[in-house]
Amino acid sequence: MLRAQPGASSSRINSAVEWAGVDGVVLLAVPGSALASESACAAFARSLGPFAAGKIVLDATNPLDSELNELVWERGRSSAEVLQDALPESFVFKAFNTVGLEHMAAPAGKLVNRRRLTLMYAGAEERAQQAGDLISAVGFEPQYVGHIRHARNLEALAELYIHLGAGVGGGHWAALDGTRPFHFQVLRRQE
Repeated sequence: MLRAQPGASSSRINSAVEWAGVDGVVLLAVPGSALASESACAAFARSLGPFAAGKIVLDATNPLDSELNELVWERGRSSAEVLQDALPESFVFKAFNTVGLEHMAAPAGKLVNRRRLTLMYAGAEERAQQAGDLISAVGFEPQYVGHIRHARNLEALAELYIHLGAGVGGGHWAALDGTRPFHFQVLRRQE
């Protein structure tokens, strides 16, 4: 189920899917607490039934506790890893979870450094190019970081991003209007 956000455009998402040539994508963007346990992931997978089989599932959730203080992992595994186990016929990718809402509408980096923003993602190598094409189609520079096991690194990075935006650890990371004018960017030396 999708719920509209101010400034969001479902037509942009639809055209990106068509442009990228990806047949069958599920974007999971629910509160992370909805998938903070193995039983919750299993229940979600059952609710999809055979719909998700063979499809790319983009998991944008961050399984934080109800106070948004810390990650909730069972047995040291990310929610994306657990979701992949619950959807064995799907291709789960952890993606879009390390980018704030304000940057979703500005992937060209106008709120940070005016450089195209990197979007890191992890998941099945055999479908990584298709997931990357979709990420590129919505305006981000895709950066594949490896197998779904690396989703736990992306979830930990998102936890840090959320904490910095909330002013944890000192400093003034958030702007006066509440936006987060910072982003974790992958940079490479130009040869």
